[in-house]
Amino acid sequence: MTAKAQCKIRSSVRKARKVVDLIRHTTDAEQALNILHVTPKAVAEPIGKLLQSAIANYRQQEGQQDIQANQLHIHEIMAEQAGRRKTIRAQAKGRGNPIIKESVRVKLTLHKHDTP
Repeated sequence: MTAKAQCKIRSSVRKARKVVDLIRHTTDAEQALNILHVTPKAVAEPIGKLLQSAIANYRQQEGQQDIQANQLHIHEIMAEQAGRRKTIRAQAKGRGNPIIKESVRVKLTLHKHDTP
């Protein structure tokens, strides 16, 4: 059984990938939540909320509310560019400088640990 979640974050792809790479190869979702909790990056909070949402999605799909976060692991997580918003800031002598505001889409897939 898998659970998926995705969100769009108003940040650059480079900044988001640094945080995503921290939790990509963790053993379980609880460990990933702990890493995100102590990471001093602004992107860590929305990614933590995304992970909590994926855990809740898994519990909802299974119909079991007693599944713990340490029984799940991150199967796939990736950050890709979602789009750019371009605006212009007024400058002297009638000129304008472009301002490019990037956003990133983070996709997450959870699986349950295989128990022998």
